[in-house]
Amino acid sequence: MHWCSCLVAWLLVVLWEIRCSEETSDGFHCGADVSLLSQFPTEKEMLFPPLTYLKPDGDEKRVTIDGATFIIIAVEPQISS
Repeated sequence: MHWCSCLVAWLLVVLWEIRCSEETSDGFHCGADVSLLSQFPTEKEMLFPPLTYLKPDGDEKRVTIDGATFIIIAVEPQISS
């Protein structure tokens, strides 16, 4: 599971839970781990090929922590064909 976030409104944050599929015969899997290049050593960073899009799987949760609302949306990377 990987996480990334983007601020969308005051105290409303969207977190993407990236659910990668297993490696297939076409070679697509979880992307390349580029964490060693990260400015933030505690974060895991993945690199996906061009034209990869994130397909929501319909699983969405809302969590409120210290007045900030987090929307967690599960997505799966897909290669555009």
